[in-house]
Amino acid sequence: MSVGPINHESVRRSLLVGLVFLVAMLALQWSVGAQRGEQGIYSDDAAHFMNGLLVRDYLTEALGRNPVSFAEEYYHSYPKIAPGMWPPLFHIMLGVFLLPHWPPHAAALFLLALLSAWAAWRLYRIVSLFSTRVMGVAAGLLFLSTPVVVSLTTSIMLDAVLATFAIEAAYWLAVYTRTDQWRHAALFGLFTAMACLTKGNGISVVFAPAAMILLTGRYKMLRRPGLYLSAAIVVALAVPALVVTYRLDAAIGDFGPVTAGTVLSRLAYYCGYLWRQLGPAATTFAVIGVLYAIARGRRWQEDAPLPLAQAMTALVAGAFVFHLFNPHQLASGRYMTLAIAPLFVLIAVGVQVASRFVAGPARRHAVHAALLGLLVVTTFFARPALAVRKPFGYHDVVNHLNSRDSVAGKRMLIVSNEAGEGALVTDVAIRRLRPRPTIVRGSKLLATDNWNGYNFNLRFGTAQSIIQELEDLHVDYLLLDSSPEALRLPYWGLIKELVESHEDRLQMEYYNTVDTRNGPTRPLALYRLKYHSPGPPKPLEIQLSRSVQQLLKR
Repeated sequence: MSVGPINHESVRRSLLVGLVFLVAMLALQWSVGAQRGEQGIYSDDAAHFMNGLLVRDYLTEALGRNPVSFAEEYYHSYPKIAPGMWPPLFHIMLGVFLLPHWPPHAAALFLLALLSAWAAWRLYRIVSLFSTRVMGVAAGLLFLSTPVVVSLTTSIMLDAVLATFAIEAAYWLAVYTRTDQWRHAALFGLFTAMACLTKGNGISVVFAPAAMILLTGRYKMLRRPGLYLSAAIVVALAVPALVVTYRLDAAIGDFGPVTAGTVLSRLAYYCGYLWRQLGPAATTFAVIGVLYAIARGRRWQEDAPLPLAQAMTALVAGAFVFHLFNPHQLASGRYMTLAIAPLFVLIAVGVQVASRFVAGPARRHAVHAALLGLLVVTTFFARPALAVRKPFGYHDVVNHLNSRDSVAGKRMLIVSNEAGEGALVTDVAIRRLRPRPTIVRGSKLLATDNWNGYNFNLRFGTAQSIIQELEDLHVDYLLLDSSPEALRLPYWGLIKELVESHEDRLQMEYYNTVDTRNGPTRPLALYRLKYHSPGPPKPLEIQLSRSVQQLLKR
């Protein structure tokens, strides 16, 4: 490949392929019901979405005000924001993207589709440099349809966004290894910084240059200014935000010791997770690609103008190094999403190597096509089924109240698990009601714990004390979720007892019927509290804002 300009025809073709990837991603979102789903599939998706709304509403309603005080006020109404717990890049991108006031949930999904299509496009461009365009398109589509990628682009999550910046950074690392030009090093540094500014495990990309040098033997890179320029860009742009995130993580006890046993258990877990996501055939080809990258690492110029296999292997190695040895206590398979796109490049390398190994030049193209067909068929059949998104039912509850003008300015207690709380908060927040309603999360009012759910304690011992608290707070509505997930809450029984023993103080306003096939999937009952204690409402300062103050004022 020439590293210089490409012709207009190839630009049009590549843009058309990018459009195909975008349409494919939107079709996947539609097929799994993302547009009719509600936030709450992951523990963090509602917080990411609300952080984006916080940015949008600050820019449109309070620009020039103290952002900390605005965020505190915002949290009182919509207690699902967590500024500072993650680096801010995606939340700022989402907030700015929502400024035209189009439907927020649909717009957020479209932004994720755009970013995922970008990753698939870059994957196509990389694979097309050493293989056929058909192989490049297949790799891009296989990446987009990987179950974890679909799941993370039908919820408002950061991992797929990080994967986009990571593969872009790895590509420019390969280009810089070939050219030693400072502008390519700067692009590598820029996209690495963007990965770090999206999520903390973007630090994985920082380990890629060391792995790249070891694979290619280009130790002279250490004597050139390019990598130091990249490092300076990362330090200047990303390190301040990462320091804030680190301090907040440390403050909530999110770190722990890393032992040899921890490393081995994580290695087995992540390898098994990737095996299930990719399937046996794709994993086999990926292993072949990695072995080829290692074997030809110091002779890559004999095979291709760019050390693409080595750069992708370096990115995968960086992902494993970070996630095996980082001190976070929680391990989740989705953290390795940033390794999936480079693995598909290595899969394409593996198919190329295997076709050359089993056939001579005359039959090589036929064998390559056969192996590609085997890869596509076996990958689709070996993968886990895509999870279909079904609405919980909170959207219908809020529609019911909103049709009666009974949401704006009201206080509502939601008794559900974290997913249900997030679904209600986001559904109310996107409506931009004035005056703002106040959503009271049962997990914050009825109990105390830390960010990770440890040190849990009930705040009330009887149903009578709870109803008195609700009347003192002038709560207008109680929304009770009776799903199996909510029934496991330690305080659910007290709320059920409250409803049954205080019928004279509650009026049922709404209930739904569960439809396991199409949704709603949760049995929800809405009660109106008939009485408020005399005088002004009791402040919600202690119950609602203590955790967010810790996040905002450190």
